[in-house]
Amino acid sequence: MGFIKLDRKILNWEWYKNKNTRLVFLHLLLTANYEPGEWRGIKYGTGECLTSLPKLATECSLTIQQVRTSLSNMKLTGEITERIVGKCRVITINNWALYQTDNRKNNRKVTGNQQDNQQESNRESNTSLRNKEYKEEKNKYYEDADLDKAFSDYVSMRKQIKKPMTDHAVDLAKKKLKDLSGDDKETAIKIIEQSIMGSWQGLFPLKQDQQKGNKFSKGMMKHGYNFDELEGEAWSQ
Repeated sequence: MGFIKLDRKILNWEWYKNKNTRLVFLHLLLTANYEPGEWRGIKYGTGECLTSLPKLATECSLTIQQVRTSLSNMKLTGEITERIVGKCRVITINNWALYQTDNRKNNRKVTGNQQDNQQESNRESNTSLRNKEYKEEKNKYYEDADLDKAFSDYVSMRKQIKKPMTDHAVDLAKKKLKDLSGDDKETAIKIIEQSIMGSWQGLFPLKQDQQKGNKFSKGMMKHGYNFDELEGEAWSQ
């Protein structure tokens, strides 16, 4: 295939003005495989790239950290998913087929075999299903449904206030939530809801715990948390 289709709606993409993320995404679109195959025992599907951080950095004239950040941005908003196979990174462009199709009627004469077209459609459907299943699994933060829903709402709130969370930020937030709540589910949910209601970037002890000086607050002091410093920390995350 000598070309790809690119919809003008990409101008409204939230990462379009981030030049590094935009560059890496366009590069992935141009280098993605348009049919399934296998390379050195690694199977790949339609819309998938077999690459590595150093290779992407060289091809895009970026640093490895810039590439890693760009990939994290796109994973956060669902443009891509990826899996590691040995030293190789298999990056899947979610809904890749949508970039190659046009809903408007075109005048191109159909010369391919109808059965081949159906097989290609089936492959693309299977790839989309795998992408959906992978994304749903990746975005599950906790086994407990109530806690998972609360944390998912917190991640969405961060995105709405233009402070999206990277995978690393999510891991740090979960660790901090465990420390703040004493690993108690109900307390954890209240802490999350408190941050959502206040549109806070960070997670903090419950206000009533600070006022009453109960055992939870004492536990926080034991962990070395300074409440005044924690409140100011909201603007540094």
